[in-house]
Amino acid sequence: MLEPPTPLQKGLEAVRQLGRGQTVVLHTRFQPVHLCEQLEDEAFDYDSEEVGPNHWTTHIWRSSKTPSDASDLRHGGQ
Repeated sequence: MLEPPTPLQKGLEAVRQLGRGQTVVLHTRFQPVHLCEQLEDEAFDYDSEEVGPNHWTTHIWRSSKTPSDASDLRHGGQ
């Protein structure tokens, strides 16, 4: 299995240190799709938005839901 890319790993390390009510804001040149997939697996919520050419911001916080509940909501569940 390949190791995750360094920026992804650094983002995950920062996010894993979050307490309830805290938020991390990442600025990237691309939509962090792989990071978002990992966040869903680890019970974090996020909002990722393209704010300019090659500029995305992603706000990340601990979910108050279980990982399966949060995933259901992101994918159109109730």
